Amino acid sequence: MTAPKKRLGKNDVCQIIKERITRGDFSTDGLLPPLRSLATAIGCSRHTVWNAVNQLCEEQYLVSDDTGRNKVHPRFIFSGKDDELLRVAFVSKGNGYLEDPLEAKIFHYLTEHQEGLKISLSLSANPTEQLISFEDFSDCDAAIIATACPQNLQTQFQSKEITSVTLNPPLNLPQAASVRIDYFQYGELAGQEICNRQFSKLVVLKPAKHDSSIELYYLGVLKSWLRAGKLESDIKTITAEDDLFQRLTTFNNELRNIDSSHAFILFTAEFLPELHSVLDKQGQWNSQALIAMADDHPALDEFSISSIGSDTKALCSALIQQLRNKKEMKTDIIPGQVITRQQNNNLGSDSNA
Repeated sequence: MTAPKKRLGKNDVCQIIKERITRGDFSTDGLLPPLRSLATAIGCSRHTVWNAVNQLCEEQYLVSDDTGRNKVHPRFIFSGKDDELLRVAFVSKGNGYLEDPLEAKIFHYLTEHQEGLKISLSLSANPTEQLISFEDFSDCDAAIIATACPQNLQTQFQSKEITSVTLNPPLNLPQAASVRIDYFQYGELAGQEICNRQFSKLVVLKPAKHDSSIELYYLGVLKSWLRAGKLESDIKTITAEDDLFQRLTTFNNELRNIDSSHAFILFTAEFLPELHSVLDKQGQWNSQALIAMADDHPALDEFSISSIGSDTKALCSALIQQLRNKKEMKTDIIPGQVITRQQNNNLGSDSNA
């Protein structure tokens, strides 16, 4: 009697597709066959293939293009060495840990997907770049420089035949290879969100110390605001000082005439607690009237504030792709996305206490 054929599950199909990807069985443009054809070739249901494809997208073996077609991840196409393990050092400022929320998200994502990306990841987080010892990178093939390091740092990595790419370098510094967020598009998204909520006036809060990225944020906001038929004269810009007392004084003075027609865009989430305090006392606090430029911050969750943050998966894909595709190193600019947060019903209002 013939034994019944084993029914293939999602993990079985994942392994079959992985093997075909690493062998280079798919077309040179990396497109997968339609799910029905793939299911017939493997000998399983289309639903099982669909689940497996979604899993392989999470593991960075596959990506979905704008048309919804599934393609082999670029790291398996652009270089004949893509199957080899890439030993990557993540270089940043810190005291053994990452202080910047965006860098922390990226490092966490890379750590969680080491197997799918075929990398081994190590962290070098020192208080200052002067403490970086290049002997620590003797076992590395590549480095992600995620901090404002001296311009010659990339050169020093190259002298040791370590491929490097910089994450969000200062806009005024040319970089041989870099991946940065799209500051202007972040501003556009923030402006679109506020305009969609039907506010007629806007308050923009800028930090006192800032670089050109803040100006790009503002230009993006302004573009969306004007495109919606609103007036630039209805935008009020407030500079928030570093000192807490001065910041509170400024907010109290500048926000005296705020009403329900005003919305707020914050170019950092650091000001949220003070802004909440001032607006709440005036009875004008409305979480739907605010949006911040930030990936993570405790106040965003506490006050249920939407923010414009990074597409972590896209950033990580671009970083690893550049490190593997050494001959075409360039600047990749990655758009952001709206991060919504659920309303915190336990948050009380001081004015209604």
